[in-house]
Amino acid sequence: MTFQVEFLLNMDPNITASLIKHKRTTLERIEKYISKDYFTDVNLFGKLYPKRKDLSFIGHWSLPGGEGSWQDWDITTIFQQSFSPVNVGETFGPSWSTHWFKIEFSVPREWAHKEVRLRWKSQSEAMLWDTQARPLQGLSTGTSHQIRSDYQLSKNWNLEDSDLKQIYFVEMSCSRMFGVGKGGMINPPDPDVKFTLELAEICVFDTDVYSLFLDLLVLHDLAKHLSEDLRGYRALYAGNQMINYIISGNLGLAKEVSKEFFSKKSGENALTVALIGNCHIDSAWLWPFSETKRKCARSWASTIRLMNDYPELVFACSQAQQFQWVKDSYPSLYNDIKEKVKVGKFVPVGATWVEMDGLIPSGESFMRQFLIGQKFYKKEFGSVSNIFWLPDTFGYSGQIPQICRHFDIPYFLTQKLSWNLVNEFPHHTFIWEGIDGSSVLAHFPPGNSYELNVNVEEVIRTEKNLKDKGRVSIAAFLYGYGDGGGGPTQDMLERARRLENIDGCSKLVHMTPGQMFERMSEERRNLCRWTGELYLELHNGTYTSQAKTKYYNRLCEFELRKTEFLLFLVSLYARAEPSEIKSKQEVCEAVWKKVLLNQFHDVLPGSSIGMVYQDTDKAYEEILAVTREVSQYSVKRLSLEDEETVKTASMGKVMISIMNALPWPVSKVIEINDVHLQKIEEEFSMLDSFKDRSIDRFIQKNSNKNGSSYIAIEAAPTSFSNLNIDVMSNELGTGLCKTRILTPHPVKIEETFSDFVLENQFLRARISKIGEILELSHKDNSQRNVFERRGSSIGKGNVITIYDDVPLFWDAWDIMDYHTETRYVLNSKENAKMEIIQPMQILVNGVLKTTLQYSFRISSSSFIKQKISLSAVDPFLSFETEVEWHELHKLLKVEFETGILSRNASYDIQFGHVERPTHKNTTWDSAKFEVCGHKWANISEYGCGLSILNDCKYGWSCNGGTLALSLLRAPKAPDDQCDMGTHFFKYAVLPHTGSLQESPTMKSAYEYNCELSVFHELPFQSSISNIIQIEGGGVMIESIKLAEDSCDSAVIRLYEMFGGSRVVWLRVAPEFKKAYRSNGMEKLISSLPLFDRNPEAKEKNDSGFGYIKLHFHSFEIQTVLLVFSSSVESERQTIDCSSNSCLNHDSESQL
Repeated sequence: MTFQVEFLLNMDPNITASLIKHKRTTLERIEKYISKDYFTDVNLFGKLYPKRKDLSFIGHWSLPGGEGSWQDWDITTIFQQSFSPVNVGETFGPSWSTHWFKIEFSVPREWAHKEVRLRWKSQSEAMLWDTQARPLQGLSTGTSHQIRSDYQLSKNWNLEDSDLKQIYFVEMSCSRMFGVGKGGMINPPDPDVKFTLELAEICVFDTDVYSLFLDLLVLHDLAKHLSEDLRGYRALYAGNQMINYIISGNLGLAKEVSKEFFSKKSGENALTVALIGNCHIDSAWLWPFSETKRKCARSWASTIRLMNDYPELVFACSQAQQFQWVKDSYPSLYNDIKEKVKVGKFVPVGATWVEMDGLIPSGESFMRQFLIGQKFYKKEFGSVSNIFWLPDTFGYSGQIPQICRHFDIPYFLTQKLSWNLVNEFPHHTFIWEGIDGSSVLAHFPPGNSYELNVNVEEVIRTEKNLKDKGRVSIAAFLYGYGDGGGGPTQDMLERARRLENIDGCSKLVHMTPGQMFERMSEERRNLCRWTGELYLELHNGTYTSQAKTKYYNRLCEFELRKTEFLLFLVSLYARAEPSEIKSKQEVCEAVWKKVLLNQFHDVLPGSSIGMVYQDTDKAYEEILAVTREVSQYSVKRLSLEDEETVKTASMGKVMISIMNALPWPVSKVIEINDVHLQKIEEEFSMLDSFKDRSIDRFIQKNSNKNGSSYIAIEAAPTSFSNLNIDVMSNELGTGLCKTRILTPHPVKIEETFSDFVLENQFLRARISKIGEILELSHKDNSQRNVFERRGSSIGKGNVITIYDDVPLFWDAWDIMDYHTETRYVLNSKENAKMEIIQPMQILVNGVLKTTLQYSFRISSSSFIKQKISLSAVDPFLSFETEVEWHELHKLLKVEFETGILSRNASYDIQFGHVERPTHKNTTWDSAKFEVCGHKWANISEYGCGLSILNDCKYGWSCNGGTLALSLLRAPKAPDDQCDMGTHFFKYAVLPHTGSLQESPTMKSAYEYNCELSVFHELPFQSSISNIIQIEGGGVMIESIKLAEDSCDSAVIRLYEMFGGSRVVWLRVAPEFKKAYRSNGMEKLISSLPLFDRNPEAKEKNDSGFGYIKLHFHSFEIQTVLLVFSSSVESERQTIDCSSNSCLNHDSESQL
């Protein structure tokens, strides 16, 4: 009996269960009563706007120009234009154009004390402005599920304002939320879309009806998604009872039913769902950059307005670049945003300049994303973000945890792995450990979206999907229209109020991302750990699409490296005015921002419309122009400026200077002109050691270019120095501090009836007359042809293959696994269709360099031309490739069919490398049939290995012993001209003995991408060499730059390359006075002792260099700050040579 009493007490006394036992009819009754499509003449939706009135005037003015032209106009000037009358029903266009409307109306007196709204539907995105040139709210009405057509003029219209003329302006952008794809969202844009003005009116909005409408909507969804649950039936009957009351005209009783139902609370142990409003806006995608600026303004203005009515709203916003855009173009809105930031409602997150691609940018690019992004946040908002917010990207580098930690960021949020095609990721909240052992607390919102709408199904899904039940008590719920912008809406917030704490659902709590992660941190002890990269099993075609953009990205990264190194030299040695240096630093940061913007996760990967790549091409031209200008400035400041001094210094001397930005000696064959050749010959004739030797031993005439010759040189590490004639050697890499001419062992070439044999001191290669590498061996293991397989099988290298490349849907994004079934070899004797354009011939033949050249057709409209070169000083064979590419859904690869047996291949990534399987044992293995790598990939077995280097490619595969590099794709959406045209790129093959770490792979890959800079006729004040160098192997200097906002300090970025712990000594020039370890923001962490010698070195240091002892763990990144100001007293310490005590010196002594 007690049980029955309790049961009755728990029933809702105001709710009467429907006597109709058929659940479907009751549920559908509720659905139709709130439907926007059915029975609107009698249902609740039809009562939302009881009074309507047309606008008294709609004037139109078309802004001249097309896409982006709006940026050339001042708003107040636009308001002064002549607006011609138009009517509802008229159309405007074409795509990407801008149209302005001046609207006038007066509100009837009888609407006083009611909520009055403006309604606007133009099938496009739009922005409402007031006459004070303030952006008020976005009006986006082009997509059915992302409609924002109402603007609240007043919640309680003032009688005194009635009958007065009201004036507003509407800025109409002729694009939809997701662009203007022709016949489909991701299709190339239709350039001539027209947009119809469907609705322009003012109306009364019935707030009582709206409240009941939202109540019924939530009750319907509860009944639907808790269908066999007691609480679902209670919701069903409550909704049915409310409709009965509404029909009878008793709205008060209907509200009582609703109030009774929603008063039932969740249990104490219910999952907490952290409600975080957001508005993921792609900085470019199916629309150009210029349109994104307006998307930001429309979305954020709408959000700011909502915050005034819904104080619980917390809005997380990433991408410093987008804040900068709004600051520049919408200053009044930006001021409003800053006010909301102060009170913790508008929350800057993410820490980076843009939400960049997570795989392709270099390590230093990653560092600059965080450095420049956090600098902006600190300057504008007074604080930095401690959350790396990257919800939408196409894979995640295994170095992200360490990079985050280098910027004191402990938290990471993303969502994209929910898109995995094969394997479901096993966690939503976990510890992510990077390749160096660093870790961050990572969270994937279990709702599997960053644009949730706050409905019942999503709330239930969030808890149902959660993989870490019992381990965590909280999960993120990211709501708000996204990708194309939009953000939270009133409907979302109203539903949140009803669902925030009701029986049958998780607890919904508005909170900041920081508050959510702090709560998760309290449960860290329960969390599982994931080690290594987060591989997205989808969108692997983005490693290859838009090859030109990827080429320029890599080029600009390395050109900026060299430019910043030169500027550092100027500050260190030329003693330029600080203001002069500062201006150049600012210029470099400005172009870095362009590089970083182009690394956005839909731009650099190649998944944007063609218009975007017109913008990136222009940006890359500007970036390279600036690097040239700053480099020329630096060279001039470092050179002898006095004309007479120049004349004296150059008299009878070889006027060639070399810059090497790498921290080791680099040997290369360079080109010189006849003037330099004559001077070299004259100087050599004066050297006793070379009087009896032929100059042809180390000089090679260029038979393809009159007045040109080749010489081999060795450039000193981190140097900018004159070429020395009096220091010569046939030894490579001795580390001598002078840049000198080499006399290496000559390169050889032999032609037979069917092939060519190329040979230098490192390797021997036999190449067929259609470009295949038939044999390849290292000189130290000459019996081991890397293409020889078990039994009688012989593989080949430089096998150029083409595949059908038709994905399931995402054209520019995806390469599917079934493409491997369509392999077709282009340069094969078995290919009867192979059409040779130019037969293989010797193009260059000499002691320093030899080159073969040939070309053949891919199809009637595409061809390949290759120059296969071997120099006397390089340990690799290089393939300079030109491709004329006009294909349809094809994938071009080059393959190397090695006989090497290895279960894993290694791939270069940011600040290190990763191993991935060469087999398909599990679904996790087989899903990695196409992977991302940077400058090199390697496959090795004991004592033997093969590396492939490249200058601009990122897509790789390795199946068994066949290592392949993806070269070009031909997708047709969203850019139907993607990769069509002429391409120039190069790759190289490097055989080696020993392990990967014992091979020259990593150094050669840097040299292949960061070429020596050669300057003619510019004598320097003195040779600058060995400025910063590493004594000890396995550590790389990734960047040398001036410190932020400083002209007398340098930042040295280093990392461990091999994957092991080691101790090295950083040798620095005498000018450096102090040394510190810093974080990524260049905040000092600890002092580093600066010694006067390396006690582990055999030779005595008499040059005044300083030495810093550095301890590295596997793949560890370190940032060292060196001070060279003349006003700073040196802290150089003297080492007692009779003692090894310095070897155990505590380098972590705190400041």
